[in-house]
Amino acid sequence: MADSDAESGWATSPSASPDRIRGPAPTRLDTLPDELIALVLLSCDLTALRTVNAVSSRMRLLARRTLQAEDEWWASSANRNELRAAMWSEGSYTVRELPRADKADRAIRAISLRGDRLAWGCGLSNRKGVMHLWELGAADREVLSLEHTWPVTSVALRDDGFVATACFRHVHVWSVGTEACDCRSGIGGNTGTVTGLAWAGEHLVSSAMDGSLCVWDGVERSQQADGGGDDGDGDGAELERLLRMGLPGGLRAPVYSLAAVDSDAVASGGSDRTVSLWSLSRGQCRQQFVGHRGAVQAVVACDELGLIASASLPRSLRLWDRRSGACTAQLTGCMLRPEGEDDSTCSLACDGLVLASTCSEGVRLWDLRHVKRALADLADESDQVGAIAASGGRLCAGSDIGAVRVWEQLRR
Repeated sequence: MADSDAESGWATSPSASPDRIRGPAPTRLDTLPDELIALVLLSCDLTALRTVNAVSSRMRLLARRTLQAEDEWWASSANRNELRAAMWSEGSYTVRELPRADKADRAIRAISLRGDRLAWGCGLSNRKGVMHLWELGAADREVLSLEHTWPVTSVALRDDGFVATACFRHVHVWSVGTEACDCRSGIGGNTGTVTGLAWAGEHLVSSAMDGSLCVWDGVERSQQADGGGDDGDGDGAELERLLRMGLPGGLRAPVYSLAAVDSDAVASGGSDRTVSLWSLSRGQCRQQFVGHRGAVQAVVACDELGLIASASLPRSLRLWDRRSGACTAQLTGCMLRPEGEDDSTCSLACDGLVLASTCSEGVRLWDLRHVKRALADLADESDQVGAIAASGGRLCAGSDIGAVRVWEQLRR
């Protein structure tokens, strides 16, 4: 028995000094079979998981699969967001470029992502515009392509299959089916070029260069109307304008960006260097965030932490507390667009705890809890990025030459 114990490497003498008791050499976790690793990882919290991730790429992959297989764990949005932030930081994603059937596409300035559906709009070489709608997945496919009379300046998807597009002073709402797309509603005769679209619940909100925000209704009622074709000039039923909002005192500062905050609020930014938070039920601006030194080119709501992010060129990126209106952080070291570039714009997107911003190198990611340094940089070698959208561990970017790239994390 003693010989057996000696061979095993364990000391058996009760009088042995603790510092002389030695066990067998520890087994590296990454040398175990996958099944055993999975059992070990089931008891790991995320802090332990990060330690495990440093062992090898194989361990990282197994840890992800193990955690993502746990429905109870994955059901927590906090867990999902924490894991996705870690995956962006560690480079655990793939990247691909969507095929371009039409080489006439020009700079993409509008993009929207909801679930597996991606829509973007741009101008064409013939001065018209086009909206592309894609279904993302194992085999990406284009669902439809709609030509417009003018370049498409904004696009917004809704979860139930509606997509709104804006070109010049016109807005169209499309009902997208499995095989067809009908123009269900149309708005014409706006006094300013439409610069932004956002779905706040069932209502569509539009912003314009004349400084106004309009809230529209009637999309569901107009579903009984006959479609107006698929050329971007459909004459479906008119949307009903519920109200038109503007800043007090008759100010008409052009609005450059618009984002939905919740079903009753939107945020806007414009040439007056402020971010405005609007109440749809009250029909007025309820708060303004002041601090930018230049025109606000992009805004986005960060729901998980109750923040609003805003950007102005060339390098001002700020976070605001929605309730207090205080600027909680200034993100530094990011050149949003090259200085001196004509027609410069920037774009923001948020997915859980991760904020994405366009930059001179492509796309920069930030962890909203720790903004002193960037989380990761996603290089876009095709050309300058003009518009971005993010959702569910996926980020899409449209470039100045009409190309669209998709960065996607390991999915369940």
